[in-house]
This record gives sequence, structure tokens and C-alpha cells, in this order.
Amino acid sequence: MRWPSICPVLLLVLVVFTPVMADTNTSPVIVREPGLYTLDSDLSWAGGLASVTIQSSDVTLDGMGHSIVFLTNDASGQTGIQIGEEDQLLENITVKNLTVHGYGAGIVVNKTTGLNLVDISCTGNRYGIWLIDSNDAILKNLLLSRNNRGIFLNNVKNTTITRCSVTNNTETGFFFWNSAGNVIVDNIISNTHNAGFDDTIPQNTWDLGKAPGSNIIGGGFTGGDFWGSPDGTGFSEIATDADGDGIADSAFRIAAGNIDHAPLCKSSQGGKSEFTESVQFVLTPRSSQASDYILQYEIVDDKGIISSKTERTCSDVNDTNPVVISFLPMTGRWYSVNVTLLSADGRLVYSRAHRFIQEQQPVSGTGTVRFLDVEGGFYGVLGDGGERYLPLTMPQDFQKDGLRVRFTAKLRSDISTVFQWGTVVEILEISVLKQGESPGT
Repeated sequence: MRWPSICPVLLLVLVVFTPVMADTNTSPVIVREPGLYTLDSDLSWAGGLASVTIQSSDVTLDGMGHSIVFLTNDASGQTGIQIGEEDQLLENITVKNLTVHGYGAGIVVNKTTGLNLVDISCTGNRYGIWLIDSNDAILKNLLLSRNNRGIFLNNVKNTTITRCSVTNNTETGFFFWNSAGNVIVDNIISNTHNAGFDDTIPQNTWDLGKAPGSNIIGGGFTGGDFWGSPDGTGFSEIATDADGDGIADSAFRIAAGNIDHAPLCKSSQGGKSEFTESVQFVLTPRSSQASDYILQYEIVDDKGIISSKTERTCSDVNDTNPVVISFLPMTGRWYSVNVTLLSADGRLVYSRAHRFIQEQQPVSGTGTVRFLDVEGGFYGVLGDGGERYLPLTMPQDFQKDGLRVRFTAKLRSDISTVFQWGTVVEILEISVLKQGESPGT
């Protein structure tokens, strides 16, 4: 039997979870101390407790692109990752870069503040993500698909959900129980029932107004969310957009007091870009005995709709003859692939999800440096067209409120900050705009 091993690194606690694809009797992993924890391979589980439990504040769990998978077909009461309990309060928890598949609840968060869930796929669970009595969270770049409910907020406030794809969940994409004052913007939401509420219909914010900047479907303005439907007749899919700005001409009413005033839609003027990356999955069983396996994979298009679904049998597969499948770049704003490997009797062996993101071109322009006295203060750039840019690092010589500058910057939509102001960018070039110099020169 192979057990999880623990190694200290750089005064932080580094936990290496060893995969147990064949032996399902391994103990669950419990994190009791602050620090950085990483997965160095997949983790599978068929026991009665959560696969990973976090019981300490100030913890970062980096999945390193690996999966946490429940092995049996009956996972109704099981949890992939449990953060916090009813009798404890946790702070400053980050979980990122992993897939959770096949559980009663993929990720459950209880009584936690300062939570960050980033770059996570939750697929094939009863509940994808379930937040309880937790506030001040950021959920970003998440894929929630083929769950019963994608995201369930239970007594949750002051939480931001952005850049997420919440699609093809069978009951609801979102459900709000006594959860008001949250911000849900720049997401793709495409389910038979996109949002549900308790009888009080708590009010939340679904847009921050139209503003220049790249949105989740590749348009040139941010606003609200993209509202789709599995049958292709969602509000954003059929909305009119007379000026071609990618923002629908009319608002979208989700429920009483819940209005998206700037819903995203497909602009007739919007183009599509080529993806520059490809990905290869190598699915290796832990058995040396050659057997037949069932490979399933689906491609989810830029509206969150399954555009292609394939199943085939792979023969004579073992630990030295794995299943290998590659996905090449395609044309589109973005797309994701979900890959599943089953044994011949239908037992889940592997589950993978990968999102392809288009390469964003740098932005150039002129503007004015502004100092914002928020959360200790920071410097931003207010573009001449009204754009707001938040540099990761502002060179010291340019940290002057009111300074006119010319700049080129790389958009960093993969990074969140506590400031919640403007588009995060990495400055590539910046210079002082001399007095009398035209912004166009």
C-alpha cells in the first residue's frame, strides 16, 4: 500500500499526495497546519470521509493540474474537498489548479472568510461547489459542468464569482439560499435552469455596467454574464445587439430584484481567434494486466454547449500501454475538453478537464496615473478612453498621481487582486507623455 508522504520545504509544509488508483483503502488526507500543499499526482478515493479536509487557516492547496476522483458509483454522501467545519472559523484559504469528479459534493466550504477558488473543474458531482456561512470569497476561472447543481450559496455574502463556465448542470447552475450582496459577473451560464432562489429571492449583483476590456466570450467590453441554454435559445444567444458591441440591447431579468443590465451576447462584429496551444492526455491504469477500457471525451464550445461527444473502446490497455489522446488547436474564443476513462465494467478510472484560452494581444494606449487610497493604496492607470488598468507592478519613477503616460501592457485575466478595480495588467513598456505631445503620436 502506498501512503501519502509529507516533506517540509522552505519552512512551509509541502504535502505530496501519492495516487492510489488501485488500492481504495488509503486514509483520507487531513490538513491541520498552515502552509503550501501540492498534489504531485491524482488522488482517488472510495471511503466514507472527505478525500481532502482542510482544518487550518492560511492554507494554499495547489492541485498542479491533477484530479481528485471518487471511484464508486454511489457517492451521494461523499465530499471531494472539505474546508472548515460547523464548529470552527477559517481564514485565508486558497485552492487552485485541480479537478474534482464524481462526489456527492465536489468542494464544501463551511464558515470561511478570505476564500479563493481558482482554476478548478468540478464535474459529475451532485453539488459542484457548496459554500455555507462563508463570506468575502473569490471564485474565478472555474468550470462547473454536468453536476446536479453547479454552485450552491447558503448564507453567503460579499463573494465575487467571475470568469467561470457554469454549464450543463441538470438542476440549476446557481442556487441562492439566504445569500445576498454577492457579485456574479463575466461568466458563461448555460443550463436548463440557470439560477434558483429561496422564497425570499435574495438580491445579488449581476453586472458592473459596460466598460472597455476583454470579456469571457472574447468581446471588447465587460458588463454582465452570458446567458445560454443547452438548446441554444438562451437570452444571450438570441438577443439583439444593434451597435455590435457585444452587450445586449436590453437587460435580462433573472428574478425579482436580480437584473443583469449589461448581458453579454454574440457581437456580429466580433471575430474568432486561433488557439496556439494543444494538450495531450496520457491515461495509464495501474494494472499490468491488459484489458479493455472505455474512453469518453466531449468538447464544450464557447457558449458552454457540448459540441462534440465521443465514446470508443480501447483494447489491450495496461500500465505500459496507456491510452493517449491529443487535442489540437481549434478556431474559437475558447473551448474546453472533458476526458473520462472507464473500466470495461463501468468503473471510473480517470477524469480530466482542460480549458483552452486564446492568447490575448497586448493593449497600448495613453492615460493618467492615479493613486487609489483603498486597501493600503495602489497605483492604477485611467486610460483616455475611460479604461481602468491595474498594473501588477508600477515602476517607481511612474508612481506619481496625475502623471500622463504612454504604455503597452499584457492583460492578466488569470490573476485576481483584493482591490477589485480595473483590469489587471503586466506593464511591458511605459513612458512619460510629454507636455504638448499628442496621444496619437
